[in-house]
Amino acid sequence: MSTFNYPDTSGSTEVPTVKPPKKDYRNVVYALLTAGLLGSLGYIWFSKKTEKENDAKQEQQLASQITKTDDAELNYKAALVQLDSMTILNTSKDASLVEKDNSINRLKAEAKQAYDKYISSGKTDKQAYANLQNKVNQLNEEIAGYKKRVAELELENQNLTTENTTVKAERDQVKTDLDATKTDLENTKTVKQQLEDKVDVGSTLLANNFSISGVNEKRNGKEKETSTAKKVDKLRISFDLDANRITPTGKKKIYVSITAPDGTPVTVEALGSGKMTSREEGEKFFTTSIDVDYNQGQKKPISFDWKQNADFQRGDYKVEVYQNGFKIGEGKVTLKKGGLFG
Repeated sequence: MSTFNYPDTSGSTEVPTVKPPKKDYRNVVYALLTAGLLGSLGYIWFSKKTEKENDAKQEQQLASQITKTDDAELNYKAALVQLDSMTILNTSKDASLVEKDNSINRLKAEAKQAYDKYISSGKTDKQAYANLQNKVNQLNEEIAGYKKRVAELELENQNLTTENTTVKAERDQVKTDLDATKTDLENTKTVKQQLEDKVDVGSTLLANNFSISGVNEKRNGKEKETSTAKKVDKLRISFDLDANRITPTGKKKIYVSITAPDGTPVTVEALGSGKMTSREEGEKFFTTSIDVDYNQGQKKPISFDWKQNADFQRGDYKVEVYQNGFKIGEGKVTLKKGGLFG
């Protein structure tokens, strides 16, 4: 059964009042809150983005500063490496290089001071950075000029070496042509030296036909040959210098070395004795020396007397003759005991 509710009008004449529904503002509030939240989120996002951009910009500036710092140090240290490498240059220094050396040393010291000042500033002083770069640039320019001058000198040296090699080759060819018999030798310098040595040795004279005798001097001035030791006042030494077509005309020094029977050299300093150098025996005492006028290609007879300030001994006296550092001949004389009581 259905039940309906109707207004009771049975005994009332009052018209019933209908109340309007209440307004619902919750949706508006929700919308405002949502808009505010989205605005806050947008602001936060924008702030974060700006902050990140600022951070990136600062990082870029820092990286740029670090790069500049690295460049400053790198350029300075690279200049020092160049200076170290220049110490191996083996070029004779002329005046221009000496002057550049002084300039480089001065700039090196100034660059060192600028570098130390820049480092002590924590690599943040722009003026110190600019000063360092300036000094390094000046130093590099001076180094470049130095290397250029060294290269020029090396080229000049190469040219001189080439010219010298050409001249030497021409000279060697001329000498080879003049002495065809020596073409198997390594170079004409050796040939020249060997020829000079041969000429020198070949010009040495030879002594032959020795005659050595004891001489007794009489009171009346007459002389008598004797072999009795106690009667000998002097030795008369004679020999011939053979003809030599190589030996040039002129004075020749002849050294005479006399050895006594007991094996000791006969030397009297007061009579001109001394020392000479023999090519075969080294240093050697000589008894006397004589100067001989020699004519090229002609035999020269020589005769002289040796009179000493001491008595002559019994036995063999050996006489050796030297010229041009060589022994050119020798002779001997025997002095004897004379008479029954000699």
